[in-house]
This record gives sequence, structure tokens and C-alpha cells, in this order.
Amino acid sequence: MSETRTRLWIALFVLAVFVCGLSAGIGVSTWFGPRPELRGARGLFPPGGGRIGPQAFVSEQILERLARDPNFTDDQRQRLEALFAERQDRFRQFNQDMRARFEREQASLHDEIAAILTPSQMEMFDAARRSGGPGRRWRGPGGMRGR
Repeated sequence: MSETRTRLWIALFVLAVFVCGLSAGIGVSTWFGPRPELRGARGLFPPGGGRIGPQAFVSEQILERLARDPNFTDDQRQRLEALFAERQDRFRQFNQDMRARFEREQASLHDEIAAILTPSQMEMFDAARRSGGPGRRWRGPGGMRGR
């Protein structure tokens, strides 16, 4: 076989493998993709927009399940959406309050540690705390180590 013909067969083979993989991926996504009742979710907490997280998903899921009940009215849906929105603001405020409290406690702990350590030890402590990212922990005067 000529070199051109060999390259053509290789290119066609690669293309065929790509098309088969793409077809398999599309087929698998229809079998194992999101449930139909969750596709195109709308309302108070749409996926990909607004609030993201477990709370948003649960609220929308609750509303969608209730919507299947023939006795569930639009008025009830509107009242629940308003309640979820109000609680969302309250939870956000609670989270901000807890964050501020946590930061105060953390500053207090830092001050108490500073009262125990010498200035040079405190410098080492602060340097280790600043450089210690996820997966790293303080090992003492020897420095840092991974998990």
C-alpha cells in the first residue's frame, strides 16, 4: 500500500473511533443522565443560576413534587416560594453572623497563642499558618509536611 493510502485508512479509523465514542456517550447520557423531572428545572432556585447548593436543589425538588398533586394550587406554590425566599435571606444573615463570630473566636485564639509563644516562635507559627494550604499541617519547629 502506498503511504497516502495508509494515512487515509488511519484517518478514517480514527474518525470511526471518534464517532463511535460520541454515539456511545450520547446513548449513555440518555440512560444515566438527569431524571426527566429535574431537566429544565425552573422556579425559585434554577440550576446554574441564582443560589447554588443543596438547599436550592431541595427547595425546587419539593416544589416539583408538590406540583404533581392535583390539589396543589398556584397560591400555595407562590406562598411557598415566598417562604423559601424569606428563609434564604434569614439563613444568609445567620451564615454571616456565624462567620463574624468564627472570625472573632479565631482572632481570640491567635491572641492567646501569642501570649504563650515567644516572638520568634510566633513568627514561625504565623509563617506556617500562612503557607499551610489544604493537605498540609503544622509539624512543629521542623516545618510543614504533607498528609
